[in-house]
Amino acid sequence: MADEKFDVVVIGGGSKALVAALYLQAYGGMNVCVFERMHELGGSWCSLERLAPGFIGDTHSSTMSDWYFLPLLYDFPKFEEYGAKFFGYKVGLAQVIKDDPENSLLIYSYFDDPTGEKSAKEIARYSERDAETFLKFDDMHFREGRREALLETIFNLAPPPDQPDPLERWYREYMKRKDAILDPQIMMMSMIDSGRALFESVEYRALMTSIIARMDINPMKPMGGGAWFIAQGRRENNRVVGGTHNIAHAVIRLFVENGGKFYTRKEVDKIIIENGTAKGIRLVDGTEVGAKIVVSGQDPYQLAFRLIGKEHLERKVWMKVGALDRSENMINWYTFALHDIPHYRAASRNPDIDTAQWVHIANGDDAEMAKEACLRYAGIEPPCPQVRCCPTNSDIDPTRQPEGKATLLVETLTLPKDFRSEREWLKYKMDMARHMINEINRVAPNITWDSVIGVDTNSPYDIGSRHLNMATGNQLVVDPNPATKGKFAPIIEWARHRIPGVKNLYATGSAWSSFHSAYCGQGYKCYKAVAEDFDLRKPWEEKGRPW
Repeated sequence: MADEKFDVVVIGGGSKALVAALYLQAYGGMNVCVFERMHELGGSWCSLERLAPGFIGDTHSSTMSDWYFLPLLYDFPKFEEYGAKFFGYKVGLAQVIKDDPENSLLIYSYFDDPTGEKSAKEIARYSERDAETFLKFDDMHFREGRREALLETIFNLAPPPDQPDPLERWYREYMKRKDAILDPQIMMMSMIDSGRALFESVEYRALMTSIIARMDINPMKPMGGGAWFIAQGRRENNRVVGGTHNIAHAVIRLFVENGGKFYTRKEVDKIIIENGTAKGIRLVDGTEVGAKIVVSGQDPYQLAFRLIGKEHLERKVWMKVGALDRSENMINWYTFALHDIPHYRAASRNPDIDTAQWVHIANGDDAEMAKEACLRYAGIEPPCPQVRCCPTNSDIDPTRQPEGKATLLVETLTLPKDFRSEREWLKYKMDMARHMINEINRVAPNITWDSVIGVDTNSPYDIGSRHLNMATGNQLVVDPNPATKGKFAPIIEWARHRIPGVKNLYATGSAWSSFHSAYCGQGYKCYKAVAEDFDLRKPWEEKGRPW
């Protein structure tokens, strides 16, 4: 006999599971309870004050766009009022060549440069043809239907594997055009090869390849011409006023106001399965909680091998889950509390660089990130990893730091958690902090160790030690490649958020389609699966949305 019973129990209070819980409570009319192992809900939307008192640092995701949350903005009018407020930057992306620190390349935000012409002028300094190609990508995305196809893909359930999703259909139609710059061969190439097929300028290729690599995608893997739309996606990026935790707070508040319930510090040990049907959950302390529906927000490994158990799954399914790789994409995510933001030497050419959201400090070689990826794949730390910076000061967002001060998120890529001992990680983390400041100082002399008030050294060791679904320290949970993205993610059998062989069990999380950023799509689509099966309200149909 269960100790308590709900219509729905949700395992984990991460960002995707929270969204599914909110829709099930508010639109599904169900009695929903979330059980979270950690001390707070929010997962990748959490922010903490670890770097120094009064300074807020995002712990997992930092740059977001309002389109990440379009369903919530449409379906919950109070979402913005409760915390979903964004601020932008004049420049979305920039690159500084560290051995030539006055040499820079700026890509302006869509909000400052809606036509792309200002960005194209920057690119034209290196190649007129590349500037023209950039504008063609901009037109395709913003004015010729790609953005709409992307939204339909990421906010709708994946189609069967033998059918194209909306974005695939858009590409197929586009490639029929005589003036198309993409073709099926380019779409199968790696980021490195497709870039060399599309762009002349090594500087532009280096910047875009750095972005892809910093999204924890190996630029040597086949990602194709579609990866080059990353510039357009980043041109729309914003940040959340006060930290990403305000997104979590808004969703939690809506969930509770609609009658939802949650527990923190309650770890789930097993899904109770009887005669092929999920009946509830068992906590680590032995408490059993009954439910008509169970929603898991855990990674595929925990779901298959711990929560369900191989005995309830087809051999092919658990074999495929066991083959998912999570060893490659590790990030050092350091947030510094500073007396000021970096002021770049490159500002002598274009002062707008000091307003950039992301600045990549690079050597201008488009293959450098691929070389780093190959070394890491072999278990070797690159000798001088490239860094990128994302600044905020009290002029940009006065809620993240004290007046007159700044925070600076700095990233590099590194090795999995288990490649170093705890003692080795502790030494490495401080060495890496020094490396980051030294690299920034080369291009922004005002930043030295005297500028630092405090730092949160968030490494794969910390990430893997805290989060069961990121046990190797991999913030993406599963390494992305063509077989684990889009309509195949994480495996074909689970891509539509249902678990064949276990009735009334649904799954969501970062490993599910369509991409790994901290957007709301996976949780929203999980609700769509439940709504189909239980004939629940479908707000997208009520409001006439294609997604």
